[in-house]
Amino acid sequence: MNDKSLPSQPRRRKWLIYTIAVIVVLAVAFPFALEFYLQRKLPDLINDKTSYTVKISGFKLSLMSGDITVNQLKIATKNTKNKNIIQIQGSVGQVKITDFGIMKALFKKSYHADQLLVSDGNIIVKTDVKDKKEKKKRKNWILP
Repeated sequence: MNDKSLPSQPRRRKWLIYTIAVIVVLAVAFPFALEFYLQRKLPDLINDKTSYTVKISGFKLSLMSGDITVNQLKIATKNTKNKNIIQIQGSVGQVKITDFGIMKALFKKSYHADQLLVSDGNIIVKTDVKDKKEKKKRKNWILP
């Protein structure tokens, strides 16, 4: 009996080789594609989801070591009259985050970094000044 429902041995081997080759190509191309995508979309995501406008001229991501480098970062508050949010205005030459733990951040939603280095920064941060009534309502906590 000839059973042609099962593929022959060379056909299986060829299919396996093609599958492994595609997986290897995707694994090699993924970090470059992710870096390209984040360089284009990260400022837009921050601008859409937060109360700040961000401009980035250079972005580098290393998935293996977990290092992130951002060059020429400019940040400003969208609505400067809203006193309920922290007012930030300024620019930074370079922000470097080492050993960020990107995979943990994706799956656990907690952030850990070994080192945060900010160089050539000129940032002005203004917080909301509380009214006298609000200060009286708050209780001062004293820890033993």
